[in-house]
Amino acid sequence: MDGCQLSLWADPREWSESRSFPSGVYPNQLLSAVGSFSSYQCTCDDPIKNKNFKNFKRRHLASKNEQGSDSFCTTKVRQRRKTCQPINSFVFSNPREVISVCRNAGVQIPNSNLYKSTNLFRMVDCKKTDPNANPPNCIYTAENTNEQRYIILECNQRKLPIHFEGSEAPSVFGFTDRV
Repeated sequence: MDGCQLSLWADPREWSESRSFPSGVYPNQLLSAVGSFSSYQCTCDDPIKNKNFKNFKRRHLASKNEQGSDSFCTTKVRQRRKTCQPINSFVFSNPREVISVCRNAGVQIPNSNLYKSTNLFRMVDCKKTDPNANPPNCIYTAENTNEQRYIILECNQRKLPIHFEGSEAPSVFGFTDRV
């Protein structure tokens, strides 16, 4: 979960005039800064709601001309994630090529919304070096640096990638572990 939102309304009938605040501790002076309220609601981000193409792009796509390295990993994960993920993978591609995995350049894994690319993508896996580190002190090392791999994506009903499930190295004999 990336955090909670606290929404406050001056009048519960005027939902369009809500004010939202990121998760955190708000001292009493908050009320004097924004007025008094007759109702409030606190909701946490729904992981399903966060599964969208915009978040997928932010978390996993990098420009084709970038190169995976330790400094790339540390910089990109810090810029693009609110938390220190144990591992975050980046695909060096344009959005159109990655979307095609969900549409016509991927094979659906039976009984799932997962698609495995039929083409190889250059990518890097960024792994957190210290499991106890917290933002902004997370440091990452690059693994599988700039390797060509098949990517496995979860796709939504609109045939857009919403989750990076994993990747596979090409087999010497043309076979892979998963279909």
